[in-house]
Amino acid sequence: MATIKFGVIYNARDPVGTLRSVQIADSANMWLAGTYDSHFLWQEPWIHYATWAISTRNIHIGPFVTNPLTRHITVTASAAATLSVVSKNRAFVGLGRGDSAVRTMKKSPASLSVLESSIQRLRRLTSGEPALIDGAEVRIPWANERVPIYVAAYGPKALELAGRVGDGVILQIADPQVIKWSLERVRRGAQAIGRKLENFEVISASAWCIDSDIARARKETKWFPAMVSNHAIDLLAKYPREELPESLVKGMERRGGYDYWEHARKDAHHLDFVTDEMIDQFSVIGDVSSVLQRIEELRSVGVTTAVAYLLGDDYENQTSQMAKKVVSFFDREK
Repeated sequence: MATIKFGVIYNARDPVGTLRSVQIADSANMWLAGTYDSHFLWQEPWIHYATWAISTRNIHIGPFVTNPLTRHITVTASAAATLSVVSKNRAFVGLGRGDSAVRTMKKSPASLSVLESSIQRLRRLTSGEPALIDGAEVRIPWANERVPIYVAAYGPKALELAGRVGDGVILQIADPQVIKWSLERVRRGAQAIGRKLENFEVISASAWCIDSDIARARKETKWFPAMVSNHAIDLLAKYPREELPESLVKGMERRGGYDYWEHARKDAHHLDFVTDEMIDQFSVIGDVSSVLQRIEELRSVGVTTAVAYLLGDDYENQTSQMAKKVVSFFDREK
């Protein structure tokens, strides 16, 4: 069976803590590190990435995820190309339609057509090739490396888009059945244009908590199904329920409002509808054996990289525990 890689994602608010955590992840041979990109809720992520890039050797670095609305795609291209230079070709860009960054401004996410054209332009610009922007041909003459673009997607059409134009897909959930369903749509998109998904990254990103006290682990990760619910509610408004994975939408009818100013917070006031079943399905939690079993399940359905969203004030400890108890276990297979 193929090896699986690991990564860590932060809300950018603690430059010292995240830097030390990324250094631990780098030393443990983790593959990916990034942050949310939500300019009201957290700090400017590209500043964090620069400090990571000069303080690590191997880990790949980038936004997880940014969007084409709150950052002009040419600005993102220049930032990503710069990070690629500073990190010696370890930059990536996670790109989606936009969630908390645009919702806090009372705006709607980008359309899929805008997302697709943004991916194509971003790829050309970071490679030093010309791109047509609002009728003008522009290029970044000093950029010369292809920066991988991973597409964040939940719905069938977005997943097919990822299969057509992405270097990988970001699936913000750890439910093996939802991921299996999602990858069928990704492959459908690739097949429509005759593409073979070679070296295509399948990234499962979710809340993690390695703790034998399951009640405590659930309390630490209850915020995550609430975050996923935003996307599930959007999908239910666009698609018949029977066309979506049942475990993704089950119980979502009980959800009330969602305060984006409390996005990805453990103490948010919109968590009441979240059940233990949702937490267990969507997240990677429990004692070490339970976590290892879930990682095996993810790998068996095609996940190439398992990423942990880390919250709280103990980034270093969380990363160390992940490295010692999980990453080292799978490293033995290499």
